[in-house]
Amino acid sequence: MKLSGKYGVYTVVIIAIFILVFWISLHTIHLLSGETSDILDISYEQDYLTNTDNALRNLNRAIEQYVRTSPARENIINVKESLIELETILKFSEDVKLNDEVEKTFRFASDDFDKFSAAIYGILTESMTVQNKEEIYDGWKKDYIERIMSKTDKYRREDFEKLNYFYHNAKEVKDRASIILVITATAILVFLIISRFILSKAIIMPIKTIEDASKAIAKGNYSNRINISAKDELGILSGHINIMAEAIEDKIQKLNESIIKEQTFANEQISLKELMGHISSGKDINNVFNMFLFSTRELFNAEHGSIYILENTEEDGKEPDIKFSLDTFEGKTSLNWAALMLKGVLNNSLKTFLPTRINTSVDAVAQMNFDLKNMLAVPMSSIDRKILGLVVLVNREGGFTQKDEDRLLGYFSQAFQAIIIHLISLRDTAVKNLLLCFLKQHYSRHH
Repeated sequence: MKLSGKYGVYTVVIIAIFILVFWISLHTIHLLSGETSDILDISYEQDYLTNTDNALRNLNRAIEQYVRTSPARENIINVKESLIELETILKFSEDVKLNDEVEKTFRFASDDFDKFSAAIYGILTESMTVQNKEEIYDGWKKDYIERIMSKTDKYRREDFEKLNYFYHNAKEVKDRASIILVITATAILVFLIISRFILSKAIIMPIKTIEDASKAIAKGNYSNRINISAKDELGILSGHINIMAEAIEDKIQKLNESIIKEQTFANEQISLKELMGHISSGKDINNVFNMFLFSTRELFNAEHGSIYILENTEEDGKEPDIKFSLDTFEGKTSLNWAALMLKGVLNNSLKTFLPTRINTSVDAVAQMNFDLKNMLAVPMSSIDRKILGLVVLVNREGGFTQKDEDRLLGYFSQAFQAIIIHLISLRDTAVKNLLLCFLKQHYSRHH
């Protein structure tokens, strides 16, 4: 899935979580608001009932004090003020949200208040005996005040029970809401942790991998590759970077190979020029061949080297004559090397006139106390194959390759062609004639 698709899924999940949390919050607020609204309504009704009950008690107390104790002016004022207080409370009943039964009771109280008030004012103003006043008031007290007070007491008890119920429900709603919020918060936290892990694995870590790989490539480590198997934009980008790195690495490898090839060619040309310098300076044949052998060992990083000019190489049953030899071995090894090797591993080159390349240890030279790890022998023959020139290199780090074989053959050919110029000054007529015959025949065959 592409990053845009992953981001879309992540966005949808975030929106879904937001909607869920929003719905849970609204539902919780609705529940708490409902419980709170019910509690407030009952509390207002409870307060109203309490005020009404207090007003009725105060009025009853003031009237009884006036009727049974003393009809003093002060008592009359208390009765009138209590009546006004009760009338005021009854008028406010319409502003308070009351249940149906409470509302019926206060409708009765409001409807009969005028009659009750007129009877009380009659008691206060008309001349009548105390007995008559008590009889009139006792009737109204029973039919009006006590009737209303009994109802308010009943309603207050019911409201108290309702308040306890609603408080209990509100606590349960609060606890339930707290649990829901804790669960929701935990779920959101878990989702954020998981999404952080997923985002880190799907986006952040690949980006970091691409960044590290880009830095490595920028520093020249073109073999570095980005291992991202995702099929999104980051996977495609990493694939393009890998392709770019491979192309750069391939071009640099080819460039390095070209540079090495040019350096090798340049080194060979320098060696040939130095050899020509020795030839021009009038050095004898041993110095010239020593120079050739030394430069050959240096060019190919070989431990030892040797060169031979052989005759009678095709006569069956007869060992070839060594007309000229030179090597870098010392002591007894140098004396026995040619005979031992020509009878052994080099015998194939003598018979086939083909190069011999060995990259394993050769047990045949164990008796010489010399460890032969690898070897390369390149022959050059005359037209009639009676004279053979042989160059042997021994023990190169990493062994010899086909390219080394081709290089040595080319260098051998160019060097010996240069040596022709020097043959005029040879004093050893036999060797001179032998080399001239070999080199002229070989030169004429290849040109």
